[in-house]
Amino acid sequence: MQTMLTLALWPSLTAGCVLLGGLLLHKRLMLLSACLSALLVFSGIAGIMAYRDYSWSTAVYNALPAGSQVIWQQHAVLAGHPWTRLYAPVTAVRTINHSSVTMEANGNQLLEFELQDFDLHNGLQPVSRQVMLNCERQDMVLRLSDGILIETLPNGDPLLRILCQAD
Repeated sequence: MQTMLTLALWPSLTAGCVLLGGLLLHKRLMLLSACLSALLVFSGIAGIMAYRDYSWSTAVYNALPAGSQVIWQQHAVLAGHPWTRLYAPVTAVRTINHSSVTMEANGNQLLEFELQDFDLHNGLQPVSRQVMLNCERQDMVLRLSDGILIETLPNGDPLLRILCQAD
């Protein structure tokens, strides 16, 4: 009787073990497949972010009008973007528009031009300002909503080198 019970139970136990093993293995495969899927999704998101970080400045340069010139760019490490620690991307660009107007005031020659600041977080939308530059006194005059701001530029400033070289 015990032999018959063992013979009857053996296939049932074997089938149960196979089914249980398949279920456990299936769950592991599902877990492995879910982990791989999550890894692929995060890799894709990181790839898109890295592409945006490193291609933004090229898009800015391509969108500049014909008379514009880049006078300054800033490279910075971005928080939450660990790949920027290896090679910091361009995060800010300052350009001038060479279609400047020359005026005379109190015996000093003033150049008026447009200064544009691009920032990675603002995309391709620049912050534009009309600026006047006195090359002799090295003063930059910014127009504000309620007045003007006069800033003395240091020797070797890119604006002085580019705009005042002919003077």
